[in-house]
Amino acid sequence: CAQILRWNASDYGGVASISPRAGQVFTPRINLMNTMGERDLFTEDFSPMNVYNNGFTVWVPGSIFVVFCKLDLSKYPFDEQICRIEMVLMNFDSSKVRFQTADYTATREFYQENEEWDLLGSLVKSTVTVVSNNSLPSVV
Repeated sequence: CAQILRWNASDYGGVASISPRAGQVFTPRINLMNTMGERDLFTEDFSPMNVYNNGFTVWVPGSIFVVFCKLDLSKYPFDEQICRIEMVLMNFDSSKVRFQTADYTATREFYQENEEWDLLGSLVKSTVTVVSNNSLPSVV
């Protein structure tokens, strides 16, 4: 939790959280590791953010991710594939910052079905990715 974003709610009329506009609070640089497209995510993001008086900050950005996956089609048409989406927080050591996932599965609220394949399940976990001998916080 950021010390600078902490306040005593009773000193401010009981206000325990705020929702700053984009650009008023630092947002981290997040890279998509397994893409052939743009690596920097959320560069012009205007997603909602809530900052609580204890310094806890919730930022919920969204986007469409173009990723590549290694396929094994040897059991086609009965094959199952695992495709990872790996997002890494750049420029911060994993001892200083971490991702905290709200759930262990990805939401399907905005999922668009595809007639060529079915999504059988999902798993979301916070981890550490090593890039150039640096341990960086990541979510897979």
